Amino acid sequence: MESMLKKYLLLITVVVFSIQAKAQNEVSVLSKKFNLHLKSNKDSTLYFLNQIQKAAGLNETYEDEYLNLKGLYAYYWENNIKGADKLFNDALALAKQNKDTADYYSILRNKSVTERDFGNTDKAFELLAECADYYKKKDNLKSLAGVYNNMALTMLYAKNEAEAEKYFKLTLPLLEKYYPKENVAATEIALATTLFTLKKKAEGLVYLDKAKNLAIEIGDSLTLADCYKEEGTSYSDSKNYSKAIACFEKAKAIYLSYGIAESLGVVYTSLYSSYANMNKMDRAKVCLDSGIYYVNLLKQTDLLISNKWFEADYYKRTGNYKKAYKIFEDYVSEKDSVFGKENTDKINELNIKYKSVEKDNELLKDKSDLSERDLLIQKQKTSIYTVSVILLFSIITLIIVFYFIRKQRQLNKELTELNDFKTKVFTIISHDLRSPISSIVNNNLDAKNKALSALNILDNLLHWSYPQLNKSQLKPVKIIFSKIVEEVINQTAYLVSSKNQRVKVNMDEAFTFTGDYDTTLVIFRNLLTNASKYANESETIVISQTGNEISIINTCSETIEAGTGLGIKLCEDLAKQNNYKLRIEFNNNVATAYLQLHT
Repeated sequence: MESMLKKYLLLITVVVFSIQAKAQNEVSVLSKKFNLHLKSNKDSTLYFLNQIQKAAGLNETYEDEYLNLKGLYAYYWENNIKGADKLFNDALALAKQNKDTADYYSILRNKSVTERDFGNTDKAFELLAECADYYKKKDNLKSLAGVYNNMALTMLYAKNEAEAEKYFKLTLPLLEKYYPKENVAATEIALATTLFTLKKKAEGLVYLDKAKNLAIEIGDSLTLADCYKEEGTSYSDSKNYSKAIACFEKAKAIYLSYGIAESLGVVYTSLYSSYANMNKMDRAKVCLDSGIYYVNLLKQTDLLISNKWFEADYYKRTGNYKKAYKIFEDYVSEKDSVFGKENTDKINELNIKYKSVEKDNELLKDKSDLSERDLLIQKQKTSIYTVSVILLFSIITLIIVFYFIRKQRQLNKELTELNDFKTKVFTIISHDLRSPISSIVNNNLDAKNKALSALNILDNLLHWSYPQLNKSQLKPVKIIFSKIVEEVINQTAYLVSSKNQRVKVNMDEAFTFTGDYDTTLVIFRNLLTNASKYANESETIVISQTGNEISIINTCSETIEAGTGLGIKLCEDLAKQNNYKLRIEFNNNVATAYLQLHT
């Protein structure tokens, strides 16, 4: 009996250890997938977070890891900095309780980010310094590189560019040794931007050239676009607007090919400033409207507010001061409500000026009264009625003059200060890097030419259509489905053929539906491009039409490449304007896009 009991206990022990080992393995794998999708796909991130929660339930020692990742989700996808900070604090307490030192310092790095966003840059830097000391003692140079990079970003938040330069330069050698070239290029861009702020343009351009060369070497178009954008900004700051425009246009072409709304919003407003400074206001207005369109797609508060500054600037330059003043008032009001009364000092200055002018006016009024009394004494024969009229007229005149002088001075003051905000509009774009561009852009010259040709066609089409995508400007017509499908397949032939894929179409040749042709073409092209992009080599992509519903089916790789997802967002926006219904479903590595058309 005793022998059987021992065997039974041994069996239980083995089972428990097996479950814990399985949980450890699952948490490790799922954490990697979570981080892969963290900044690109909300639904995938949430899915992996829920799986991590289940796996952590098998072993309580991984609860701190779950809370840490949940904090990252709250920070990036819910914009809930307070909630993320609380989760990081809870995770730190558990890691400390479990004596899990590695997890503790990993969580502490994330905690520094929320402290930084709260404005506690000294506290954030103190936490990072503690992490740096730990990783130095452990000789963990790879993690130390990440900490140095965070320290540099924290110094940028604190507007201490000199210290930021120092830590970026400490980061680079470690990145070159332990990280992919994409990370090196991103940090070189950040360092170049910092050097531009420090008026070290020549040195900044050296690092920017290094980043460009790395981006070209690894085929990373988005990083190359970021280089062009920052280079354009440096030329704009030095008032070389022609070169600035050339750089911004190159960046714009790449961002358009990926449909990255945030970057397009920034680059279009940069183009606006350059064209406006060259007094090409018609071209500047087109760029301003395009920038506003892409920012509205994102509904990102800080960029929406910044656009009001550019609008006010445009109306000031074109002589419509009344409208410029009204928009600038809205800009200041909204900026104060969101960013904590940053312009309080300016408002107080205006109030002091108002009171000073008011006091001067009272002195003038007193002097006028004395003058009138002297006049009455000297001219006793003048009637009281005439003196009263003159006195009243004088007072009214002073009030009117004071009112218009005060208004004019206040307007001129605020409009003059518009230019001082230019360098504060732009923020550092995502530090996350994307995977290299697909295999179509390789070392084969012919393929490059085809890719550039396709990008040029897409650029021209989007440049013409996107600023006009208000629903009131759509032109619904009867569309023959077979015709538009044939055109989309022709336009995406380069991409499909490069992966030896085939497109199979099942449809009724006579089927027609109602919609705007140009925007419908954009929807189908984006859906087919995405299907080809994520499908395996030599796969068949199936386009089927059943009644008024179209489906595009493809088999995906096991791990979908991280992306911005803005192409799908654009499709959803255009579908809604055309009264279509779009949904995307994933089932066992099979992705299906369903588009219900309006007949």
